[in-house]
Amino acid sequence: MASFHKDPKSRSPYWYVAFKDANGNAKFRSTKQVQLSQAQEVGLKWERMANDLRKATQAQSPSAIPLKNSNGVLERFIEVTQVASRGELTEAVARKFLDELLKGTGLNTLSGGSVREFLDGWVERKKTSRADGTYLRYRRTIDDFIEFLGPRADRTLAAITIQDIEKFRDRELSSNKRPATVKTALAALGAAFNRARRLGIILTNPIEGIESVPRNSAERRPFTLDEIRRLLVVCNTNWKGMVMVGFHLGLRIQDCASLKWQDVDFDRKVLTHRPQKERRDRAAKKIETYMPEELRAFLREIKPHKLNSDRALFPALHEMKSGGDHGLSLTFRRLLDLAKIEYKDVSNGKGRKFYDLGFHSLRHTCVSVMANIGVSEELRKEHVGHDSEVHKRYTHLDIQTFENALAAMPRLLSPVSV
Repeated sequence: MASFHKDPKSRSPYWYVAFKDANGNAKFRSTKQVQLSQAQEVGLKWERMANDLRKATQAQSPSAIPLKNSNGVLERFIEVTQVASRGELTEAVARKFLDELLKGTGLNTLSGGSVREFLDGWVERKKTSRADGTYLRYRRTIDDFIEFLGPRADRTLAAITIQDIEKFRDRELSSNKRPATVKTALAALGAAFNRARRLGIILTNPIEGIESVPRNSAERRPFTLDEIRRLLVVCNTNWKGMVMVGFHLGLRIQDCASLKWQDVDFDRKVLTHRPQKERRDRAAKKIETYMPEELRAFLREIKPHKLNSDRALFPALHEMKSGGDHGLSLTFRRLLDLAKIEYKDVSNGKGRKFYDLGFHSLRHTCVSVMANIGVSEELRKEHVGHDSEVHKRYTHLDIQTFENALAAMPRLLSPVSV
C-alpha cells in the first residue's frame, strides 16, 4: 500500500504518492488532488493498474523473470499517465515504457531492433526459402532502402512512415528504373513490414498507404501466330520443342530446358514440372499441366526409341543457363533474327536491356490465346501456374476440364508461307 504525503520541498497543495524506485531511492509523484481521500483513490488506481500489468505479463510468459523491484513498474506507469494527462504522450514514449516493462520480465521488446537489423535479418532468412534470383532481388531492395534511409536506418522500425516509402519510391522512379522493377521492390518491402506487423513490432504496414506505381510502358508483347510459325521453320528439333512447350503450356525458358522424359505422362496427358521460381522449401511439390493434343503428338514424334526416363527432353539445351553470351535467351534472340521477326529494345532505365519480344513472350501468347478462345481466367491461371487465391482453389480440376477448354487452341504446325 502506497503512503501519501505533502511534498516538504514544495508549497503545492497536492498530495503525493511516496514509494521507492528500482534503485531503492525515495520518490514522490503528485496525484494532482488536494483531498487525501481523492489522492488515495488515484494512488490505489495506479497501484492496481501496475499490478495488472505485472500479472498479465507473467501470465503471457510464465517462465519470464519477474521484476526485481515491482515499484519500478509503478514508477514508470505513473510517469506515463502524467505525461498522458498533459497531452504529451507520444508513440515513442509509450513504446519506451512497454519495452522497459517487457525487457524487465525477460520478454522481447516491441521495437524489434533497428530498421537495419530487422530488414537484414528478414532478407537473410530468405536464402533458405527462396530461389537464388529471388533472394538477390530482395537483397538489392533491402540494401537500396537502407542506403536511402541513411542514419535513420538505425532507428526503430516503427519510425518508418508512409512519407519515407513514398520518397524512396519516387527516388527509384526518378533514377529511370522501370515501374515494374520499383513495384517489385515495394512488394518485397511490403512483405518485410507485414512480417513485422505479424510479430507485433509495428501496428500498420506503411507500404499499404502509398499510391500504386504507374504501369510500365515497356512491356513485352505476345507473338502473333504467324511469327511463331515462321520461328518454328528456322528452329532445330530442340528449339522447336522449346517453342511448342512455351506456347502450349506457358513455361519459362529455364523450366523448358530442364524438362526430362520422366516428366511426360502421355497416358494422363500431363507434363509435370517444378518452376524454378518456386520456394526451395517446396522442392517436393510439382505442378501437373495438361498437354494439348498438338504438343503430345510432337513429343511422341521426337521420343527416342530406347528411352531412359532420366534423359533430357531437349538434350542440346538442357545444361545451358538462360543468361550470358551463349545462354538460352540470347540464342533464342538469334533465332528471331534468322526468322526475320522484328523486336525492339524498350528499356528506359538502368541495368540490362529489355526487349519487347523474347521467349517469355510465349507465356504472354499462351495466356492471350486462351483468353481469346474463351478460357476462363481461373483455368488460365491454373494452366500457366500463376499464383493467386483463385489458383489455389483450382488445384484439383480434372484433365477433362482442360481438354475441353483448350480444344480450340490454334495449331502451330500447319503449312505457312514465309
